[in-house]
Amino acid sequence: MTDPAPRRHRGLFWAGVLLALSALVGGGLFAYLAYAATAGPDGAVKGYFAALARGNAPAALGFGDPPAGAHQLLTSTVLGAQLEIAPIRHVDIVATKQTGDTATVSVRYELGFVDGSRQVSDDVKVVRRDGTWRLTRTAATTRLRLLGARDRATILGAVVSDEPLLVFPGAVPITFDTPYLRLDAESSSVKLSTPAESHLTAQVTAAGRSVVGAAVLAALRGCLAGGAHADPRCPLPAARAVPGSLRGSVTAAEVRRSATFGVAASSTGVITVWGHITLSASYAALDFSNQPVAKHGVVTLALTASTYAKDPVTIGWTQP
Repeated sequence: MTDPAPRRHRGLFWAGVLLALSALVGGGLFAYLAYAATAGPDGAVKGYFAALARGNAPAALGFGDPPAGAHQLLTSTVLGAQLEIAPIRHVDIVATKQTGDTATVSVRYELGFVDGSRQVSDDVKVVRRDGTWRLTRTAATTRLRLLGARDRATILGAVVSDEPLLVFPGAVPITFDTPYLRLDAESSSVKLSTPAESHLTAQVTAAGRSVVGAAVLAALRGCLAGGAHADPRCPLPAARAVPGSLRGSVTAAEVRRSATFGVAASSTGVITVWGHITLSASYAALDFSNQPVAKHGVVTLALTASTYAKDPVTIGWTQP
């Protein structure tokens, strides 16, 4: 009788061979597909932005030659901070123009800022060397010119340099030492084709508008209470109105509808308030003989004030 054991062993052997071949072919197919996804000028750009979106700085830098300059911001830590401010999403290759071993790839992507997404378009230059397409630059070189509150701004705790910096495309990783300020989303991103200077502006956050708005309401109610303790710089309804004579009431909703908040151009981080508010009030005004005359009715007050972007928030009235 023939022993069936060797036949079973041969069957197991060939089954193992088939599994190994299957794994080899499958792995090769996967590797080919991964290569194909980043082959060609458009593939190199796709791969680069995919690495950025993952927060993998070394992988992103690997899609081109190392840029000249200081690399302190070209790390996964800084890239992670950029993505926390605004993730990179929906990368789309719009067009590719190739001439021999050079090409320009038009790309569009989305930055997901907390107050809404922003579409970014860029033209990325790539070159072919030894059969491989590579980006001519993997980071933007730019000076970050912050037009307000510069003394309150940092990049991961470090002072924002005046020198040209290498930065990955995406949100500028500047934060402030106060929850009342942040970068304006319209100006707070860079791309590979960013010019040599990036002009950035700060804006008041929702928390800042809430806190400063409450302070404006309290200060305005103090003005409408009148009396000897009223701030002599309080807004008045007329040029000849007597300071301290204004009486009336105002609601938080009226202040929210009327006040606009901004950031002054100074480096210290000053929040400015402006607008006009209409309400019913009474006051005294000087006549042509400089005698006080009682007035009452609907009046309009110019709201012009400022405060530092830090606690405690103290409103200072200014002349319009």
